[in-house]
Formats: sequence, C-alpha cells, structure tokens
Amino acid sequence: MDRKAVRVYIGVGSSLNPEENIRSALHLLADTPALEILGISTFFRTLPLPAPDAPQFSVKDDPDFLNGVLEIRTTFSPEEVEALLTETEDALGRVRSGDKYAPRTLDLDLLLYLPENEDEPGDTGQEPGRTSAHPDIRTRPWVAWPLWELAPELLLPPDDTPLREIAALFPGPGGEPEVDFTQQLRATFHFPSTRPQSMAPSSPSGDMHSE
Repeated sequence: MDRKAVRVYIGVGSSLNPEENIRSALHLLADTPALEILGISTFFRTLPLPAPDAPQFSVKDDPDFLNGVLEIRTTFSPEEVEALLTETEDALGRVRSGDKYAPRTLDLDLLLYLPENEDEPGDTGQEPGRTSAHPDIRTRPWVAWPLWELAPELLLPPDDTPLREIAALFPGPGGEPEVDFTQQLRATFHFPSTRPQSMAPSSPSGDMHSE
C-alpha cells in the first residue's frame, strides 16, 4: 500500500560555519528521494544558551547560532525522518558530546509530523502518538516564531493549542533576522510559492514589528 504524504517541520540550527552548513544541509535534504522542501522560514541569529549550572550573569564566549525552520512534504515514517536528520548531521561533521550546550556544525530536530490532509487528523498510516510536538516549540522563541511564520494557523498536538498563542508568549523571535541569508536560501531552493513568506512576520498578538 502506498504511503500517504505528510507534512514535517524541522528545526535547523548551527553555530560553526552556520551559513555553509545550513546551506549544505538543505542541499542534502532536497536531493533526498520522496522528500520535497515546501517552505523556509526566516533565519535568526541567536546567542548561545548558557548551561543551567553556569554562574549567574556569566558571558558565554561561544559563537552565535543561526536558527530557522523548514517545512517539507514526505512519505517517510517518523523513524525514517529521524534517521535522515541524524545522517545529515553526521555528514556535516556533527560531534556528539555530553554537552548539549556546546557549539555544533548542525542541529536538526523533528518538530512536528502531521497528516498532509488536515481533514483526516492522525491518519498518517503510522502508529498512534506520532504527532506529538517537540517541547522546544513551547520554550524556545527561535523555534516558535519561525514555525509560526510558516504555519500561522497551526494547532499543536496533542491539545490543539494554537501556535499563535505559544508564539505570542515571547516578546520576539529571540534574535536578529538574517535577511540576506534567508533570501539567498529561498532563491536557491525552489519550493512552491503557494503561501507568501514575509521576512519579518507580524507579531502573533497582532502588533507589527518595524524593520
């Protein structure tokens, strides 16, 4: 039986040669059979997170991150998507240490795995429970805001919380938009322009952010 297509949202981050590694990651994903890039969010430059046990007010001397979100369509299972993301990270030199706050060449996270036809919730041909949302969506502005830019009407599983409400909890995306880099990515990877994508989305609370 043919698998049904699903929409997948992937968080993308890098702090070591970020422009080069993010661009290379998108090329690897775009060249993958049965996978199509549908959308590229604005990428934001964000400060590295300090470890929880770091002294208060200490300054971390690690490089900044570039963070954004991709929307893709695929027939892969969640496990196959996770395996592909790991393979892509490894191909670009990801070193997996015990320090989750260390600089890295590439970080790819499966944020959401959703039915292509939202009139058939949960009907992905996969086992139940695979549509749970990544916890970073609710705790990281540089995840919530780019995701909201791509899917402003999205309801987060499992309780159908509007993504707009989650994004509105943050005062902003947590960093500065990398406008030129984002435009270069969108020009390189030709995904269907069925939904206009802004460089700086209006606030989820309804206020406009000036450039």
